Amino acid sequence: MESDQKTLSDRHLFCKYADDTNLIVPGNSDIGLDEEFINIKNWARANKIIINFSKTKEIVFKRPGLRHFTNPPPINSFEQVAVVNLLSILLSNNFCFDAQVCNVHGDA
Repeated sequence: MESDQKTLSDRHLFCKYADDTNLIVPGNSDIGLDEEFINIKNWARANKIIINFSKTKEIVFKRPGLRHFTNPPPINSFEQVAVVNLLSILLSNNFCFDAQVCNVHGDA
């Protein structure tokens, strides 16, 4: 059933593992994230799957050292986070590895 889940854009990418699905969308996307999320909800409804919205998060990556950057408004009121856990690897929105290093060393 998960193999029929496709993105609307060839530029978007699904990373799937067990019951987790991550959608990666570049900033210069040809299809809006809202449209892509509607596509995911329609797929879930057709396959009788319930999406746990309380665990849905959004991260906006930016270049390190960027001085004037404003995050776009959150999509569908999802929680915007600075660090996400992807298969036990902590990814930071500024591409630094401080959170992962602290996690491995137990400093977190």
